[in-house]
Amino acid sequence: MVEHCFWEAGAVGSNPITPIVYLDKLLMNFTVYSKPGCPYCIKIQTLLDLNEFEYKVYTLDTDFTRDQFYAEFGEGSTFPQVVLNDQTLGGCSDTIKYLQENDICCNV
Repeated sequence: MVEHCFWEAGAVGSNPITPIVYLDKLLMNFTVYSKPGCPYCIKIQTLLDLNEFEYKVYTLDTDFTRDQFYAEFGEGSTFPQVVLNDQTLGGCSDTIKYLQENDICCNV
């Protein structure tokens, strides 16, 4: 996780300089493996949108087959599957948990 710290002049108060810390979201490459009509797929995409993350969506039967999905994520894997850079985060709940536990976001 890369953080940058910038300083901004404060308005009024005993400390005229306030640190602004933010996560460099440009280094976070999310990929969502989705399927049509999946409410959890929509939920995770909404979460990524609300937190202003860039992401790529691949859709079942358009971008990959079910066999390819299972070969990549394992038999019995559910939709969506989310990958951050090269790390598989898992489904919707696992992804939200990971993002919260690592203080990456979350507007849920």
